[in-house]
Amino acid sequence: MKSIKIRAGLTALAILLGTAPSLAADGDDILQKHIDARGGLEKWGAVKTMKITGSYTGFSIPGTFELYRERPNRLYFDYALGDKRVTWGHDGESFWQVHGWMGERPMTLSEVDRHVVIQETDFATPFFNHQKRGHKVEYLGMEELEGERGHAFKLTRANGGEETWYLDPDTFLEFGRVGPGSDFGSPLRQTTFFSDFRDVNGLMIPFLTETEFRTRHRVMEVEKIEFNVEVDRELFPMPFPKVMAPFEKMVGSWKVSVEYRPNSRTPWQKSETTATIESVYNGNMLREAIVHAGFQGPIDAIRTLSHDDYRKKYRATVFNDFTYHQNILEGELKDGELTLTNTESGTTWEFRRTIHDKIVVKDITDDGFTVELYISRDGGENWINYVRLAYTKS
Repeated sequence: MKSIKIRAGLTALAILLGTAPSLAADGDDILQKHIDARGGLEKWGAVKTMKITGSYTGFSIPGTFELYRERPNRLYFDYALGDKRVTWGHDGESFWQVHGWMGERPMTLSEVDRHVVIQETDFATPFFNHQKRGHKVEYLGMEELEGERGHAFKLTRANGGEETWYLDPDTFLEFGRVGPGSDFGSPLRQTTFFSDFRDVNGLMIPFLTETEFRTRHRVMEVEKIEFNVEVDRELFPMPFPKVMAPFEKMVGSWKVSVEYRPNSRTPWQKSETTATIESVYNGNMLREAIVHAGFQGPIDAIRTLSHDDYRKKYRATVFNDFTYHQNILEGELKDGELTLTNTESGTTWEFRRTIHDKIVVKDITDDGFTVELYISRDGGENWINYVRLAYTKS
C-alpha cells in the first residue's frame, strides 16, 4: 500500500527527524487493520452484488428500506421517509431520485445529492483500494467525535467530496463519519454513526447506522443481508415517469406507412416515410420529427407529448409548415387508446371555416403503433379521419 499523505502542519524539523514517515506508516498500518477487521480485500472482492433490507426511520416514523449494490458503482435505494417513499438510483452514469415529498416524477439529482448517493455505493468503506479509485487519504492522528476518540482520516474522494472518518482504536472498525449531506437538496454537513457490527459470511457489517444533521435524525436498522444475488439491471437506470410509461415503446426510429385523403369523398392514397421519436426531460416529454402526406401536400411537423399533472390531462403540441401555428391538443388515455383534441384549447385554425383537430394514438406494442389524424368543421360534432400513420421498427 502506498504511503498516505502526511498531515499538513508537520514542521520541517519533524520531517528531518523522521517522525513524519512514522506517522504515515502508522496510518498505513491502521488502515490495513481496518480492512482486515472488515473481512479483508479478498473476501470483499468476491462480492459482486448486495441486497440489504430492514427498517428505516425518518421524521420519527419507522418504515422499510431495500438497498441493492452492484459493482462497480451501481445503486438502488428505496426507503420510507415519514409516510412517503424516496428512491435513489445510480447506473454508473446517471443519478436520479423519485422523492415522494416532491411529487412522483423521476428527477436528476443535484451535485450535493450525488455525493450522498456515491457514499452509499461503497460495499464496505471507501478505504478498500482507495488509490485505484482515485481517492486521497490523510491520517490525522487521534481525534474525538462527540466524546469518542478514534483514529481520524481525511478522505478526499475522486469527485472532490471531503469526509472525515473515525476508526475505533481497539477494533479498527469505523464508528463515525462527517461529510457532505443534503436536506431536500440543501447542502450541509452531516454526521453518521456506525454500530452493532455483525459477522456475515466472514464480513463485518454495521447493522445500525444513524445520521444526524440540523434537527434531523435518520436511523437505518439492517435485518437481512444477501450476497451475490441476481439483481434486475432495470433497477439502476432512471425510470420513465409512470404517467408516460404507456408511451415509452414509442421512442425510437420508425418506418411509417401513410394513408391519406383530402376529404371523406376521395379514396385513400398511400405513401411511405420515416420518423424519429426521442425522449426528453427524463422521459417527461416525447418529441417527434416527421414529414408525411397531408391536406395540400407534404406536411413537415414537430409533435410533442407530455402530461400535465396539475390538470390531469395529456397534452400534445403540433407545429407544422402548413398552418405555422402552435396547435395544442388535450385528452385522456383510456383502454390503451390516447385521444387528444383542441376543442377546448383555443388553438383552432382556418381553412374556409374554423378547423378543430383530433389525434388518436393506439395499438402500442414492442413492434409499433398507430396514429390517426382527424379534423372537424362543425366544432367537434363530427370528425373526418384524413391521415393514418402505421409505425413499424426501422
